[in-house]
Amino acid sequence: MPRPQPSDPDAALHTTALCRSAGVTRGQLRICEREGLLEPPPRTAGGYRAWPPGTTARLARLAREQLVAIDARIARLQVVREYVAAVARGDRSLVDDPDSSFLVRFLAVDAAAPGAAPLPAAGPAAPRRRARPVRG
Repeated sequence: MPRPQPSDPDAALHTTALCRSAGVTRGQLRICEREGLLEPPPRTAGGYRAWPPGTTARLARLAREQLVAIDARIARLQVVREYVAAVARGDRSLVDDPDSSFLVRFLAVDAAAPGAAPLPAAGPAAPRRRARPVRG
């Protein structure tokens, strides 16, 4: 069977051609397949995957949606980082703010896990002891 050409819109594509035309990596393609977002394609007599027409558009859309979801996660992590940094500087006003209660609940869930260190009590942070120099 001759190899399908990417220029033919009705021809099945092999993995490399599909990834190039959709602008994704093989790893991203495998994730979409493993998560059930794409049906496994039939194989050619030579064992190549023959992705059906239309898969390129679907895969490109899935990749865009994945990037949007990653951007949203990064934005949420940035908000948490800002709150944690403020608390680390000693600014407890964010913890006491009712709008920030989500962060306290979020941190309390991790603290409730078996073996987790308890959350520090409210109030000024305890002074840290300086490490003594090692004499050799």
